[in-house]
Order: sequence, then C-alpha cells, then structure tokens
Amino acid sequence: MHYDLKMKFNKVDSQKNRNLRIQEIDWLLNEAEQIFVKLVAYPRMFTHLGFEVNQRSIEDIRNIIEEEIITPTDLVVSFPQNYEYFLKGQALISKGKCFKKKASFIPIQYDDAESSTFHSSSFEWREIIGRFNSQGIKLLVEDFQVDSFTLFYLRKRNYICYPGGLASGSYTLPSGIVLSENQSCELADITHTEIVDIAVMLAAGQIQTSDFQIKMSKLSVTQVL
Repeated sequence: MHYDLKMKFNKVDSQKNRNLRIQEIDWLLNEAEQIFVKLVAYPRMFTHLGFEVNQRSIEDIRNIIEEEIITPTDLVVSFPQNYEYFLKGQALISKGKCFKKKASFIPIQYDDAESSTFHSSSFEWREIIGRFNSQGIKLLVEDFQVDSFTLFYLRKRNYICYPGGLASGSYTLPSGIVLSENQSCELADITHTEIVDIAVMLAAGQIQTSDFQIKMSKLSVTQVL
C-alpha cells in the first residue's frame, strides 16, 4: 500500500511532489481506511453505499464483523472494548413458563415515546427496544426477562504502520504508543487499492496539487465517493 500510494502520488524517482515520510503515509492510510469504513458500512446520509446494500459491500468489510453474546447487567448491554459500529442485535428472552425465546432488537431514537404501541418491547411479538447511551445499549423492558443479547458489530482495526521502513525500526504516535512491528490493513485485499486512492486524494488536497480533481474523479468512477 505504501508503494501503491507513492506510485499514484507521482513520487517514485520523481521530484514532482515532496517526499512523504513513512509516518505521514501511515497516517494517510489509516485516515483513508476510516473514511472507507464509514462510507461503505455506515454512511451518514443516504447514498448508493451501505452495509448489505449488495454482496460487494459485505465482502469489503467481512474481516471486521464480530459477533458476541453478552449478559445484560441491569438491562444494559455493555460494548466490547473493540466495538466501533453497531450492525444488529438479537436476544433470548423468558417470561413465565416460556424460556429463552429468540427476539429481535429494535433501536429507537430519544424522541420516540416508550409508551407508544410502535415503540415498546413485546414478549408476544418477540421484540425488544432500546436506546444507545454512554454505557452501551439500555434495553427498555418491563414485563419479561432478557437472558442474553447477541451483538453483531464492526470492530476497531489495528493501526496500519510500516516502522520497518525506518532506520530506527520504530516510531511513536502522538498518543505515546510505540509502533515497532509492521501492520497491514485488516480489511479484505480487494479494498486496499480504493483505500490508497482515498489516501492519495487526502495527500493531494493537503498540498493542493494541480491534479487533485483528477484523483477525486477516480473515486467517483470506482463508486467510493
């Protein structure tokens, strides 16, 4: 990905653009990866992208999809440490002599009234509603028990880095974390060229290269932006 970025940035044996340090390339690749994940998995506005819009989108992020069974505490589902984005929730619920029945989780907004027929948990309909907060997911349940909650989510990725390319073999992030081992992108290989394209666009925009619009246009052709 480092070499691909340099090729696309016109900086292999060239004086056209200034040399990018390894730390800068790593930062650009991680920023681009984050943008890619947000666009493909969780676009803020309605676009042609989005998780499970088509099989290609699923393939793009399949490597970072996790599933974890969690036992709620006081009807709160705490997120795992590597949690980043919510995908889906399911639960096992019990009431009376009916034990561990499967139920679907339906997240609601804060302006949705809990007393509304359309926004309430129902054992009979096998539905649980809940809201996201700083603790995790608060399940809004009154007359039945939630035995377990299965959380499907996108996990955080390891920081893409190439400290092996430095004479020292390591470098330190502003956070104080020392990087001394090379780390490749954890997304599927088919996404790497598009992530590099985004990184090149970011680099071109920062130094205001004359071909910035051309690099931007390529992302439109590949249906990333």
